[in-house]
Amino acid sequence: MMPVPLRLLVIEDAEDDALLLVLELQGGGYAAEFTRVETPDELKAALDDGPWDAIFSDYSLPSFTGLDALRIVQESGLDLPFIIVSGVIGEEQAVEALKAGAHDYLMKGRFARLVSALKRAMKDAVLRHERRQSAEELSRYREHLEELVQERTEELAAANEELQMQSEELQSQSDELIGSLEEIRRVEQELRESREQLRLMVDGIKDYAIFMLDPQGRVLTWNEGAERIKGYRSEEIVGRNFSCFYPSEDIERGRPEHELNTAETKGRFEEEGWRVRMDGSRFWASVLITPLHDYNGNLRGFSKVTRDITERKGAELERERLLASLEASNIELEAFNYTVAHDLRQPLNTIGMNCQAIEMICGDRLHEQCKGFLQASYEGAMRMNRLIGALLNFSCMNRVEPSRDMVDLSALGNEVATSLKQTAPERQVDFRIADGIAATVDPDLLRSVLENLLGNAWKYTGSREEAVIEFGAELIDGKTVYFVRDNGAGFDNADIDKLFVPFQRLPGAEEFRGFGIGLATVERIIRRHGGRMCAEGEPGNGATFYFTLS
Repeated sequence: MMPVPLRLLVIEDAEDDALLLVLELQGGGYAAEFTRVETPDELKAALDDGPWDAIFSDYSLPSFTGLDALRIVQESGLDLPFIIVSGVIGEEQAVEALKAGAHDYLMKGRFARLVSALKRAMKDAVLRHERRQSAEELSRYREHLEELVQERTEELAAANEELQMQSEELQSQSDELIGSLEEIRRVEQELRESREQLRLMVDGIKDYAIFMLDPQGRVLTWNEGAERIKGYRSEEIVGRNFSCFYPSEDIERGRPEHELNTAETKGRFEEEGWRVRMDGSRFWASVLITPLHDYNGNLRGFSKVTRDITERKGAELERERLLASLEASNIELEAFNYTVAHDLRQPLNTIGMNCQAIEMICGDRLHEQCKGFLQASYEGAMRMNRLIGALLNFSCMNRVEPSRDMVDLSALGNEVATSLKQTAPERQVDFRIADGIAATVDPDLLRSVLENLLGNAWKYTGSREEAVIEFGAELIDGKTVYFVRDNGAGFDNADIDKLFVPFQRLPGAEEFRGFGIGLATVERIIRRHGGRMCAEGEPGNGATFYFTLS
């Protein structure tokens, strides 16, 4: 029989004793190669030069003891058979060494059981190594189980959290009891119980059909929610192919197989579509299919989660129907508005032209009071004509799809300010238009916004000797906010809900000309650009209007 190779580290100050030990081992069938050390530094250096199969140590050395040597080995992190060999060790010292972690002790010169002691210590080391491997395998298994649980739907979050708590408890217990194979089996049993608890929790979920499929699509498990949604009892469906849940036209097109293939190649499959119950009735379902793989990456099957969302689908269809109906009504209303506007404008134009004709033909013969009546009639007709135009523009605003161009809003604001100044050159108004304001917007619609906001500021500062009107922008929470501010009449914030409602004029606004449509039009334009609008004011101290753009 070939000698068994053996690398020994011998902690001994007497070289002859070390040689006797090695010769005894060679006689027991080992081809022993050894290194002898006798100080702590030599021991630490030798440990770094390993690997070693076993360590023999004298109990009492000039510079340190066998227990000191044992502690050095333990602190190095190595798990090696450590056997005390001494000619003077007593029973109490031997017990102390074993409690400290030595695996055996022998008396010098009495080597009858040297070989058997070494074999037993090395066998124990192998067992400890196997236990660590088992513990690591258990840890990998637990981590994989947690990954599978994490892939379930959000509705299983409570179950996942409970399983995680149990897994952490099991991990803590396994760390404490790592040295016992019997304890490892106990931990495995607890994991099986945890899986059973998860199964029971899944079985108890009623709003979701949650079940497992094998790689070919045959049903493996069935929960209470699946029975409630699909109508099959467990004994009626387990073992059957899940294609029975699909309409016949989908089966003919190979839809079930396509969904499994997609889930396997892409990691998941998710959709909404029609599914069939046991009684043949159909329901609109939200479906999630997830592939399940083993440690080697082999496909073991699929998890499938189905939710009946027929009511939600019906609500969506009803919403679409109502939106379509509203769209049709808006089109009809728009056509009606144009018709009414045409029918109203014709007589208004006639009234206006007749008033002008009467003034031209009979102006010299009319009494001053009659001329006043005539002028009031003409101005009333023109005001009504402008109101009809404003109403038409307002009604069409929701149907205008904004274009998107980079627009210099500062230049646009200056153009509007110049136009306003030309209407009343005698007024002293300080326009403060900030430079460098630009945005990607519809230029015509944003011109309308600035004309309304700056025009309102112009109108409501009419009684100020030194009016100030500002247009600027500032960054708030990372978003650009535009504003128009004035020091005019202002308004009470208690009335702010009426600002953007058509034809709702605030108290005290009667003295200013307007139809009550301008701010409502501005709000619609801003909303069409994906933005929002708000305002703040104080009676007698001006107002500020803010808006954002998407």
